[in-house]
Amino acid sequence: MLNFIIILLQIKMKYIAYYRTSTKKQSLSFTAQQDIINNFVKPSDNIIQTYTESESGTKSNRIELNKAIDHCKAIGATLLIAKLDRLSRNVMFISTLMQSKLDFVACDIPMVDKFTVHLFAAFAEMEADKIKSRTKDGLKVIKDNIARDGFHISKAGNRITSLGRDHISDEHRLMGLKAIKEKKQANPNLVKARAFAISLRNAKLTLRDIAIELNNNGFKSSRGGTFYASTVSDLFK
Repeated sequence: MLNFIIILLQIKMKYIAYYRTSTKKQSLSFTAQQDIINNFVKPSDNIIQTYTESESGTKSNRIELNKAIDHCKAIGATLLIAKLDRLSRNVMFISTLMQSKLDFVACDIPMVDKFTVHLFAAFAEMEADKIKSRTKDGLKVIKDNIARDGFHISKAGNRITSLGRDHISDEHRLMGLKAIKEKKQANPNLVKARAFAISLRNAKLTLRDIAIELNNNGFKSSRGGTFYASTVSDLFK
């Protein structure tokens, strides 16, 4: 038994670390996550690269997380996060992640099985739904007060007469989304990258291999960065 424990301690792990906060105002919690991860890894372990972003936990389509996942798959590394709720509050997303056969470790519950991970994720998603419901109820109270009295007084004593984007019609929202889409489609770099990617897809290359070829040939993503499997997939949408 002692020999087995010594062997485990000697195993060198290869990690890709992922840090997330819900909003930029909470960016200081990056430090807390780093402390948790630094205390978790052994001196012999190797954190190859870190990915960070500020994003809502209920959103599954996160750019930096997708990059981290693709990177892990490319080099056979383990995705490392400080706490399970840093990954996602979406049960379907975690289920998809586990089905992808990607190894990931949450420092707060490193030895749990898949069933327990589902339970933690389910409770986290339930809490997210409660927060969403409370927010919706709170907004309704504000809207009703504004409609009745012309204003709403917040707990801080501020006078609120409108809820920001409420005056923007659905038609204008759709026009804005359409303009963004058309601008992206008209990007000359992306037009060339898309054509090249389509030819590679027709040659039966995988998304990851297509990303490698795009990067090797000097193409840039819509944000001027590196292509990954996830951003290649966006090219075909």
